[in-house]
Amino acid sequence: MARPKLGETDTERMQLKITRAEIEAIDDWRFANRVPSRSEAVRRLVQIGIQSDESLQQIRAQADGTYEFISGRFEQALTDIKKGPDKDGWLAIINILLLMNLDTMQMIGNLGSTARQASDQLEAMKGDAKVPELIANSKNVSREYEVTRSRIQDIMGRMETKK
Repeated sequence: MARPKLGETDTERMQLKITRAEIEAIDDWRFANRVPSRSEAVRRLVQIGIQSDESLQQIRAQADGTYEFISGRFEQALTDIKKGPDKDGWLAIINILLLMNLDTMQMIGNLGSTARQASDQLEAMKGDAKVPELIANSKNVSREYEVTRSRIQDIMGRMETKK
């Protein structure tokens, strides 16, 4: 009897030496997620690891960008404050700080959305289906987040043009 096809490409056998503790961890994860076999659990864990690596790189880049943006704006505001502005200057600085706060909230919201997307994609990999279907489910989660982000950006753009 032929083995079931596990993906779009041919499967290959891989001999692997791992510790008893690693096998126990795989088995614990497998039972907790109701995965039928060790090999299926290893395939899922590999995919989760690959997705996690990509997601963490994206989250880190976004967090670094957020920090750079916020710290740059804050340093500029401090420079303006140190100049000892007049009354109109103080109003301008307060305006800048309020806008900076709004920008910061939006950037942190975007970062949170990216983290939730990563988490939801990983959760999609824990379903009852086989790995190729789980990967497709995870990609659907990603597409749904992109559609939502696009809608939010469209709304924000329309709000900006109304000002």
